[in-house]
Amino acid sequence: MLASTGHTQQQLRKLDKLAKKVAVLRAPNLSEGIAFFKTMILKPIINLINSKTNLRAISVANEYDISDVKIKIIETHHDKKKDAPSGTAIDLKNYIKKGLGHMDSEIEIESIRDKSSVGKHEVIFRLKNEEFSVSHNALNRDIFGLGISLARDIMGKEPGIYSMTELLEDR
Repeated sequence: MLASTGHTQQQLRKLDKLAKKVAVLRAPNLSEGIAFFKTMILKPIINLINSKTNLRAISVANEYDISDVKIKIIETHHDKKKDAPSGTAIDLKNYIKKGLGHMDSEIEIESIRDKSSVGKHEVIFRLKNEEFSVSHNALNRDIFGLGISLARDIMGKEPGIYSMTELLEDR
């Protein structure tokens, strides 16, 4: 299990080599809530944007043009956190970009550090003249330990690299 971020390419290559022999969990965040946030909240939004922008490609009037879609992630953590943006914010960005594969838009990440936040991640979607946001807020660090209940689903899996999201979707 790899539950941290900031690894070198050499370390990631070793992980890829290990994953040819055993199942490996690679999770920048062990929160089951973040996995739920991605699969149950972000994924339907991504699917909606895909349906609206793909329709535009075949000239259906009154749908969204790809240039009408703007996405921003705001992540807030305690001021002792060393990395900015957080590994979770980068993971969310990659998850959204992968889901919106036909879009070539940049997703902005804003990092905020304060005295007491454990970890909050807000995703803001702007579509034409509307904007909406969804967020996940860790209220204490206990959630990362509780995520082990989902992480242990890695046992018995075929060799490969898995994410917390994949484990949640397989339940």
